[in-house]
Amino acid sequence: NENHKKAEMLSATGWTSLPDFPMAISLHSLVGLENQSLLLLGGMADRNYNAQTGIWELKDDHWNRIGELWKV
Repeated sequence: NENHKKAEMLSATGWTSLPDFPMAISLHSLVGLENQSLLLLGGMADRNYNAQTGIWELKDDHWNRIGELWKV
């Protein structure tokens, strides 16, 4: 769904809502870091399966684009 930008995290105590992601994506990877931030890598940005190349960090309840993946 291109309008769905919700993000949630599963922890030992259950699901927690996170700030909405800036775009609707699917097929991405998330990595939790020891500094309590979360990285989002890759994914598809639309129904045409266009690659999302941003490296995004969720820190202090804000999504920031901190880099780019190389598109091969």
